[in-house]
Amino acid sequence: MILKTFNKLLLGTFFYLAIVLTACDNVENITPPSQYPITSYSSIFEGFWNGVNNNYVFWSIDTVDWDKMYTRYQPKFAKLSVNDPYADQQAVKYFEEMTSNLIDSHFNLSFYYSGNQFSPAEHRKAKLLKEYPDSLGVLLPPGFFTQSIYSILDSTTAMAGVDTLSDGYPMAAVTGTFLGEVLYFYCNSFSFSDTISTQNTLPVLNKFLQNINIAETNPSYKGIIIDVRNNRGGSVDHLSTILGQMLQKPLKIGETRTKVGNGRLDYSPWMPAKINPPSGSLNYTKPLIVIADHFSVSLAEVFAMTAKAMPNGLFIGETTWGANGPLTTNSETNGGQFTVGELTSQQKPYMDVYTSSAQFRYLNGESYEGKGVPPDVWVPITLKDLNNGVDAPLFTALKRLLN
Repeated sequence: MILKTFNKLLLGTFFYLAIVLTACDNVENITPPSQYPITSYSSIFEGFWNGVNNNYVFWSIDTVDWDKMYTRYQPKFAKLSVNDPYADQQAVKYFEEMTSNLIDSHFNLSFYYSGNQFSPAEHRKAKLLKEYPDSLGVLLPPGFFTQSIYSILDSTTAMAGVDTLSDGYPMAAVTGTFLGEVLYFYCNSFSFSDTISTQNTLPVLNKFLQNINIAETNPSYKGIIIDVRNNRGGSVDHLSTILGQMLQKPLKIGETRTKVGNGRLDYSPWMPAKINPPSGSLNYTKPLIVIADHFSVSLAEVFAMTAKAMPNGLFIGETTWGANGPLTTNSETNGGQFTVGELTSQQKPYMDVYTSSAQFRYLNGESYEGKGVPPDVWVPITLKDLNNGVDAPLFTALKRLLN
């Protein structure tokens, strides 16, 4: 799934161990969603409603009336019979209706028996894209970058690779220079250690990392472009590996907080979220431009926000997806993903609920969850431009650096 991306906390500074221990002390004696028996739809509903009620981390800013959802849907589920072959289809529909307006853009429901999946953000984004009639509004194939952009990079420096991730998703990476003056890097996922095929993309990343120092020290270079369009996110380690290499001291990009109790508003204090430079990092002083689009998700959005936070950084493109809440297992926090329904002989719960583990807010105090991060310079990709061989966001970035 496009949203299952931000699988680690940002740098471990999101909460102190003391907060986690306090959270454990404050957990009330409640039945976990995974222990509700799959013997009736009423039981499944109770497990799901309580799971979202206790684990969902955005109740302080979400406008959904969850108590109203209980009043409205409890009688509906009570009427469903496990002996009715059509009941499960109706139950899935009810769960989708209940969650369709939740702002968590990582939120995803996976139903083990029907095979259905539902992402409120995907449906919401389809509606929002209608507000941008000049934007293409669809995912571009990985080949657009591995072929189209590769073909216009300097032939002596161009390098590209394609791999398959463990979930079958195609991963692409491209690097090289434009006119020997601009260093460029693109990838559509930050999951370089999760490939099941030969790692053709990791050498591309390593080549780019080697060239960052050259881009800073060689006077011929005007700047760096990092392109995260259509990027679904991945391992948070890449923040330090890539952007941290351009810093010589930690850079604060926002704050996070987690749940410390089962009450909807039981939160830890806000903690700073920082990017820490790795050993041997340099003080990169030339311009950095990050290009992102409507399908830049999770960690890709953090790259865009980091560019906005850097004194020499700029974000060009379109408003991002809007999935900024970090993800981890709920054994590490008192919220986040959970399963509903006691395991059966088939060793499958009724459903898996994938949801953020913490809230994140940017430097300006703004939460972009469910809304997306706006660019510094709005430049959409249009079907007309693509048909004419024009990559407007990339050309705009190059023009700013080369002029």
